[in-house]
Amino acid sequence: MTWQSTAPAALDALVALAEQLKGEKTAIYDGPEVRGTRKAEALIIGYETDRTPAVEHQFTEDGLTANARERYRVNCRIEVAQGSAKRLSNARARAYAILTAYADLINADETLGVDRLMNAMIGMVEYSPSQSSGGAVATVDFAVDCDGYTGE
Repeated sequence: MTWQSTAPAALDALVALAEQLKGEKTAIYDGPEVRGTRKAEALIIGYETDRTPAVEHQFTEDGLTANARERYRVNCRIEVAQGSAKRLSNARARAYAILTAYADLINADETLGVDRLMNAMIGMVEYSPSQSSGGAVATVDFAVDCDGYTGE
């Protein structure tokens, strides 16, 4: 087999898992959201900012095989908006509930069903509260850390 990253398949698997959390209020985005489609709750897989790419890779040689070891981080974001500035507590609780449900889905199969991916798990988590003219917004940025091999 030729050199091939597991990242594209892992991203597809992470989006498919997120789709299980989709609801009337919750939108799931594969990468950047389409402007004007924002719902009260959003889970964004492959989120990027000016400082952070959607996916960060590191490749190393594995001494026991001819395959390259790959470790990468898929950056994601959860945003929950409440219509009242007094409801930051509710927005925060809901954002963390979405994170917990998503982590449970990942933990159910840490390989995400992706060949050569050894494990995926929630890594870094950052919480940022804010207030807007529309009310309270709870933002949870998190990473799904993945570890696998690039070939057979």
